[in-house]
Amino acid sequence: MVMNNGLFVDLEKSIATLRGQRLPLKALDVCAYGKDAKLRVGSVAFDPRGSFHLICVPHQRMFVLMDTTMFESALVRMCLFEDFDPSLFEPVDLNAVAHLYRLRI
Repeated sequence: MVMNNGLFVDLEKSIATLRGQRLPLKALDVCAYGKDAKLRVGSVAFDPRGSFHLICVPHQRMFVLMDTTMFESALVRMCLFEDFDPSLFEPVDLNAVAHLYRLRI
């Protein structure tokens, strides 16, 4: 796949190439909403030694490439995967356009 920003992704070799730099992919994650408006997340593991994740968000027409540290951040987990700590956060509105949480204090 060649993205319009110059990112080339070879899923067979689990490598992304950006500006001539080869980035080993750890996984491909797809975050898509079903007809019931529920988020579905699918994941394909590639190289366990890879340090980058490619996330496909079809309803936003976007691919996001990030390193493992960013992938594991609370912001990414909450905004893309609806994955949050219920002892700290309460969902107010979760939909395909925005995710709104209330902090439990």
